[in-house]
Amino acid sequence: MSQPYPFFSFVIPAHNEEKYISNTLKKLTELEYPKNRYEVIVVENGSRDATAKVVQEYCSANERMYFLTSNPGVSNARNKGAGAIDISSDWVVFLDADTLVEAQFLTELAEFLEIRKDKNVSIGTTEIVPYLDTSFRARAWFKLYDFGHKYTQTSYSIQICKSSVVRQIRYDENLRLAEDLQYILDAKKFGTFFFFPTKTVSTSTRRFIETGYWRLFFFWIFFGVMPHSIRKHIDYKVVR
Repeated sequence: MSQPYPFFSFVIPAHNEEKYISNTLKKLTELEYPKNRYEVIVVENGSRDATAKVVQEYCSANERMYFLTSNPGVSNARNKGAGAIDISSDWVVFLDADTLVEAQFLTELAEFLEIRKDKNVSIGTTEIVPYLDTSFRARAWFKLYDFGHKYTQTSYSIQICKSSVVRQIRYDENLRLAEDLQYILDAKKFGTFFFFPTKTVSTSTRRFIETGYWRLFFFWIFFGVMPHSIRKHIDYKVVR
């Protein structure tokens, strides 16, 4: 890169994620990016399984990987992690615990953001492929979601926000549904939304398999457009 490598902070909320978090963290240790230019902050929030033990083992073996705890709730965890980012952080990557990034992810993302440095981007998301599931159904649905996220300026599994913006806004801890949508709306007050096309991000299809692709699609569409005053009373069942 012609410019200094930007510093990235990964913030990962982890609740009962012992089956997935190890693979996610392993991928992050394999990033082909200067090790002193990114950090990983995992926030365990009320797990009843071995999530904390798995994360602590990774943190003890990796210098720039940190373990925190918070009250239960994904927004609580994200806010706790966001409050602990390095002072030199340029961008925060909010990553679900079952979402994986490949070795070239940060290099490609840094180049993508460098090209758009004059466009005042503040928050965005990426293209996502289904992890391990190569079926036509999974690939087609994920393409549909990519299209939707790009043109409706929404996200799923991963959000990337400028650190200067992260320091000024918070996830709404009263929301258990579409809290990421509200966060995007708040972040867009500081700049524009971006969509990063890449083949380096994948996520588990567990939500779709358990709930059903069509059912989950209509659930997100229907409840996602509801006013904040209504959404804060909806209890969303988290799939683990």
